[in-house]
Amino acid sequence: MPSDRLSARTIVDRRTTIRARDQSGLTIDLTLVMTGFDFESVWEERRTFPVEGVELPVTRLSPIIYSKAATNRNKDRLFLATPAEARRYSADPSEDKAYAPTLR
Repeated sequence: MPSDRLSARTIVDRRTTIRARDQSGLTIDLTLVMTGFDFESVWEERRTFPVEGVELPVTRLSPIIYSKAATNRNKDRLFLATPAEARRYSADPSEDKAYAPTLR
């Protein structure tokens, strides 16, 4: 098996979070695990955006917000300190209610 396929399989099997950073400092986290949700249910609700010719699947904001609240880490509490600011980027403000019942 080629090393990149082996690496990809290891990431998926271990559900490892990958952090990527570009030259300008933009940082994104790629994760298969969200506290309070199973990957499959969040994946079903993804949206895809073209970024420099690559289709990038992205989850909705509301499961991220609920997951951060459930995880309750310091950095997540800082993010949640301004939920209105975070939600203004949501395409559908009603989506917050859609995920509340599925939070474990």
